[in-house]
Order: sequence, then structure tokens, then C-alpha cells
Amino acid sequence: MWPYVLLFIIVVLFGFGWYAYRWISSLDPLQVLSQPILREQINKRIGSEYADLFDLAPYILGFDEPRTALVLFLNDTELRPGGGFIGSYALISIDKGKAELLSMQGSEFLDKNADLALLPEPPDPIEKYMGVDKWFFRDSNWSPDFSVNARRALDLYTLEGGLAGEDIDMVFGITTHVLEEILRLSGPLTVDGITFEADKAVETLEYEVEYGYQERGIAFENRKDIMRPLMSKIMEYLSGSVFSDAKRFLVLFDSLVKQKYIMAYAPGSALQEKFVSAGLSAQTASDSGDYLQWIDANLAALKTDQALERELSYHLTKQDEGSYIAAASMKYVHK
Repeated sequence: MWPYVLLFIIVVLFGFGWYAYRWISSLDPLQVLSQPILREQINKRIGSEYADLFDLAPYILGFDEPRTALVLFLNDTELRPGGGFIGSYALISIDKGKAELLSMQGSEFLDKNADLALLPEPPDPIEKYMGVDKWFFRDSNWSPDFSVNARRALDLYTLEGGLAGEDIDMVFGITTHVLEEILRLSGPLTVDGITFEADKAVETLEYEVEYGYQERGIAFENRKDIMRPLMSKIMEYLSGSVFSDAKRFLVLFDSLVKQKYIMAYAPGSALQEKFVSAGLSAQTASDSGDYLQWIDANLAALKTDQALERELSYHLTKQDEGSYIAAASMKYVHK
């Protein structure tokens, strides 16, 4: 008798498990997250101050619809108004939390294959100091407003024949600080025999793509290939850790967003509004009053910004008639 009872129990449990799986799979994560009881528990665990960032996750992770993201790696050791020189980029497909790296390469590969007749003229300083008469994708972040840069990057990426240019839903700008901070959480990561540590990650990567590739017998055009396995390893670490330690990652993410080390733009107005609400848009605020905005651009000075110290001085001098004159100056020390 007992074998039949056991078989019955197994069939019932299997059937219930399958039904539960199908039911859970059919749930809309956006609806689930909006439930008051769940929201209360989430706020208790991560803090209500991170609610906007947490609410963004289902959209960025493609739970409402599949998304394609263009990621601009902004090298702030070669500073530009939008955060840093676009030395490399990645194209990522995201669907229900599963991310696939479609493409990752140096921006020079995209630029060198561009139809020059389609490209616009660059801003005057780029032409004057860089000696180029076309505006390439790598130089698209010329504004301190990321939304302006992202639109320009999308235009030039598409004009230069970038993969899936018409299908991109999101553009992210990420500076070198993001790599450093992720490595502080993950610990050192080793890729192709090269170990990347938080405090020396940027220096190590810079050395490998500028000099180390020669020592390893790698061709010049392939010198940035190390970035793809490094990116894959970071994505693997994040996919296995970000949900199990959500609060820790949200605190880090919030800090990086506030310092404009991570920026985002979406061509679709609905998602862009969410980026703005969460502080990710890095747009230049309009103001009718006085303000000072100092913007640097490293043109043809290579990766020297990590060796520069800056000291901004600003003071007001009262005139006899009661008005004021403001003076600003920047002192640069190359170390």
C-alpha cells in the first residue's frame, strides 16, 4: 500500500510545485512591488530614502519590457565636460533581470569605420586642439548636462553604424570610480592572470591598455580586449550579490549617483522622468540668479587628470558704490 501512497504524495507535491511556479512566473513584478504590505517591508529593510532608486530596478532590469542599454565608460583620468573621455562602450540587452553583453569595444573601432560625410563639425576647441574636423562618438560628451551628451552620443553612434542603434532604450555614463567601488565590495578580481584591486584598479587597467598589452604579445588593436572579460566577471558578481545584499548596494549606488559617477538617460519620456526623479539624469539646472560652473576639458593631454590637483578660488570685492565684483581662478598643480 505504502508505495502507492508515496507515489500519490510525490504527484501531488510535483503538481502543486509546478502550479506554484507557473503562478509566480505569471506575476508582474511591478504590481507585486506596489502592494502596500510588501512596500512597507521593503522600506523597513532598505529605508524609505532609497525608495525611488529601488522602484527603478524593475524598469532597468527589463521586467516591464525588454530593454537595450548603451553604456559609456567615461575615463575621468582624461577629463571631459560630461565626466571623461569615452574610451570604450558596451551594448547590453536586459530582459526580466537577465543581462546579455551584446558588444563591448573601444570607441576608436566605431569611429574609424564612420562615414565622414555624415558627421557634423565638432565644437571649436576640439578642432583647434585635437586637429579633427569631424565630431566623433568618442567626443560626444561635450556638455556638462548628461541628457545633452546622451542624445548626441546616440545620434553619432547611429550615424557611425553602431549595433542596434535604433533599438537603444537607455544610455548610462559610468566613470572609473564605479569600478573602484565595486571592487571594494567584491574584493580583488583576476582576469587573464591580471589582478584588479580597488585602490589600483584604474592604474592597472590603464597600464594594460597603454603598455602591458605589448609585454603580453597582444596586437595594438586588441589592447582593450581585457575589458570584456573584466566586465563579464563584474556582471557575474553583481547578479549573484545585488539582491542578497540590496541595502548595501543601494547605499553605494545612491552615493555614486549623487557624485555623478553614474548617470542615465532614456529617449522615452516616461522612463526619463523616473531617472530624473531618482537623481540619475545629471541635468544642468536652470537658474535665473548668479552661479559659478567651472568646466574642464582635457584635450590632447592624455591620461593626466589623475596627476592633477585643482584649487578653485572665488571671492567678492565690494565697490565704493555698493556693487560687487566676483573673481574666480583655478590653480593647477601637476604632480
